[in-house]
Amino acid sequence: MTYQGPTTGERNTLLTLQHRSTVKDSCGQDVVQWFDVAGAWAKLDGGAGREVDRARRLYADATSVVIIPYMRNVLTTARFRYGRRYLEIVDVGDPDNTRRFLVCICKEVAS
Repeated sequence: MTYQGPTTGERNTLLTLQHRSTVKDSCGQDVVQWFDVAGAWAKLDGGAGREVDRARRLYADATSVVIIPYMRNVLTTARFRYGRRYLEIVDVGDPDNTRRFLVCICKEVAS
């Protein structure tokens, strides 16, 4: 059985795929810059949130599932921009190997 993917109506969130680039500033220090690669209509599921205790400090961790049409340049080194939110891509998969959809597991990060 093939993966049906979301309907057109369910892909109602416009995300911007961003890739990372490292450049040198005027002092020779590495500076990370993000640049827009493509826009995609996606189904964005809020996923789950959790609190993690690391070194006696409590951190919040929110994950989301993003389903987009297949694109070749979606990598785990990239991220999605959604308004003022940034979703770091943790895992990418083609659920039925037909190159119709990608399912991305993302973690919300600060800009």
